[in-house]
Amino acid sequence: MEKQTAVQWVAIDLKDPTYKRVAGFSRRIAYLLQARPTDPHLRDTLDLFLGALYSIVLAKEGGFVDRVNKSTQLEAITTRVARLGEGCFRSDGKWMAGFHFNSALFRIAAVYHRLLKIVLEDPQTGATRDTLRPKADKAYLNWTKKRWSRANADAVYGEVNHIKHKPSATLAQRQAKFNQAHEAAEELLQLVEAFVQYKRKA
Repeated sequence: MEKQTAVQWVAIDLKDPTYKRVAGFSRRIAYLLQARPTDPHLRDTLDLFLGALYSIVLAKEGGFVDRVNKSTQLEAITTRVARLGEGCFRSDGKWMAGFHFNSALFRIAAVYHRLLKIVLEDPQTGATRDTLRPKADKAYLNWTKKRWSRANADAVYGEVNHIKHKPSATLAQRQAKFNQAHEAAEELLQLVEAFVQYKRKA
């Protein structure tokens, strides 16, 4: 019989602005899960969103700093790949902090596209983000009488798309900054919160 390992929770300092904001995002996600518990598309997308928040926390825990316009470091890559080939990996350092931040960016970009489908009530559509975005803009304006601010979500999505499709993308390195991931998360939460509020009133 396998030995059960104890669940380990690591406390974060909620006096820290980053952690305080992430905790706030998490509470809002919890509300959305409770508001629409039978929506599997929203549930799974919010799970992906939670992963982005975890990645932001892990990036900060690893000492992430914005380093735009810097190329990848051959020595760091060579060392890590060689050690992994020997059966060892390193879970700390700037490379891992960047790894977690990149994970946050990719997750935020995926959440963006999926939330557009959800709020337009067509979760199975194969439409692109660019096709769905104007419709979501119109819907948000109808729900809130305000324009949806999404500049940071657009920037994160654009950067991830660039990394996915351009072989030279890593040479230019990431342009998105740490705070931009937070702002993108805020924008996406505003979109889905407006949708949920609209559905509750309907």
